[in-house]
Amino acid sequence: MKIKSVKSGNAEQDVPGVSLRSEKTRKLLGDIPKSLINWGAALTAFFFVAFILALCLIPSPYSEGESLLAHILGYR
Repeated sequence: MKIKSVKSGNAEQDVPGVSLRSEKTRKLLGDIPKSLINWGAALTAFFFVAFILALCLIPSPYSEGESLLAHILGYR
C-alpha cells in the first residue's frame, strides 16, 4: 500500500511502500458514527443554552437581587 503524502517540514512528498496504520487498525477506527457527532453537537448546544439561561435567571450573590447578566450589562 502506498501513502498519499507525508509532511516533512513544509514539504509534502510521496513515500512508496510505507503505511501509517495496519488494515486492522483502519478497520477498527473507521469513520466516526454520525449519531455520535449529532449527539455531541446537541449536548454542546444544550449546555451552552443552559449556561446563557443561568446567566439571565440566577441572581448575583453580590448584587441587589439582579441577575448576573443584568449586573454585567448595568441594568437596574
